[in-house]
Amino acid sequence: MEAVPALIDEMKHNEWLEAQVIQITPDLMSNLKDFSSVVSLLISGSQLLFLERINHYRDAGAQEWMQKLIRVLGII
Repeated sequence: MEAVPALIDEMKHNEWLEAQVIQITPDLMSNLKDFSSVVSLLISGSQLLFLERINHYRDAGAQEWMQKLIRVLGII
């Protein structure tokens, strides 16, 4: 009997979550995780392939299109 108020609160909370416009489900979270992994692979791969090493590999330089690509993918 002591757990009944907590169960009622949980049921009200679950009802409120189901009524929301954007529902965050475990499937959605899994898809977002997969998407963020793909974006991070794109950023890392593009840096690996197109980053220019200058000054005997002490500094890294990127072309302007590369910097824009990384910025856009970082925002996504």
